[in-house]
Amino acid sequence: MTTPVASDTKAHDRARWAQWLLGTGALLATAALWSSWQQLQLIQEVARGANISDAELVANDTRQQMFGVAQLGLGAASAVVFLMWTSAHTKRLIELSVSDLRYAPKWSVWGFIVPILNLFRPYQVMSELWKASDLRPGPDDPWVKKPTPLIVNLWFAILVTDNVVGRLVSPAALDTMEQVLRASWLTVLFDALGAVTAVVALRLVAEIDERLRVSEARLAEAPARTTVVPAV
Repeated sequence: MTTPVASDTKAHDRARWAQWLLGTGALLATAALWSSWQQLQLIQEVARGANISDAELVANDTRQQMFGVAQLGLGAASAVVFLMWTSAHTKRLIELSVSDLRYAPKWSVWGFIVPILNLFRPYQVMSELWKASDLRPGPDDPWVKKPTPLIVNLWFAILVTDNVVGRLVSPAALDTMEQVLRASWLTVLFDALGAVTAVVALRLVAEIDERLRVSEARLAEAPARTTVVPAV
């Protein structure tokens, strides 16, 4: 790779925005976890026959709805910025003459959205971004053969688990106290997984972005190290 490294901050700017939103999402999910735990305690008291006032029940429902709306809005914004980052990062790798990329910028986005495809493509995209971001000068950089790191596997495993739990949180019917308690426990688990997912995703974005920064610096210095001084 001997292509001159031009200045381009778009990928890094979007990485910073993604990290900021993911960090905010982790804090919000932690607060929502506290709220969901309070709800679980309240429901357990009701199940034991405690006398809970209507005001307490209304306050709980209002608080939970507020957290739900906030998480939905922030989650949508985080997803958009995260996908803008994957696209910008892929484009930057192409500008740096990275060869053998399997996923074009548009598929680094659509792979997260298209049904069925999004069951496995996000893992493949993030694995590729991680490996391809560690660039070495020269034509024989075997980045494709590099192993996928544990953090990518961990991120995807938690993401899938979080999505599965999220689908179970709101069953079709809440006719019995047992069903209500089960839904409450799942809500607590969902919020806990949401916080962990955001933290791991934040770390993953930060590490991939840092690998790209180091690679850009390495490539920028490569011509100076290989300059041939003409004999006098």
